[in-house]
Amino acid sequence: MTLLNEAAETDQGLEDYLKDDASLTSMVTGIWSTFIGRKSEGMPIVRFFQVETDDLMTIMGNRVWTEIVYQVEAIDRGTDTTAARAISQRVDQLLHLLRGETFGHVLVEEVYRRAPLFRRELEGDQPYIYAGAEYVFHVSTP
Repeated sequence: MTLLNEAAETDQGLEDYLKDDASLTSMVTGIWSTFIGRKSEGMPIVRFFQVETDDLMTIMGNRVWTEIVYQVEAIDRGTDTTAARAISQRVDQLLHLLRGETFGHVLVEEVYRRAPLFRRELEGDQPYIYAGAEYVFHVSTP
């Protein structure tokens, strides 16, 4: 079966998967695939979003694999990096367990970390910590 948009189904599946982990949800106030602003949100949170998508392999016009790159990061207020680093480590553990899982009609063939990310930002007088990585998902629709 070929879906019109494997990325949309993967996006919803990833959000549900992360929210289903009791260990992760005990560490954060929310898990978001969209992010409107930080000021009113409790912290820390996990935010993920698609960086790029591509049809990795096609045969006779049918997609065999789709590659989806996500940026997944823990965000926390303040200067202490402890919580953000612990959250990003838990997310990393979870994402590496996804091989063979299905999100609706999408099979996760593999997930690997492409690039670790860490940064500090100042918004007004409020410091924020970002810790996470870019992850490459190879998915198919069996």
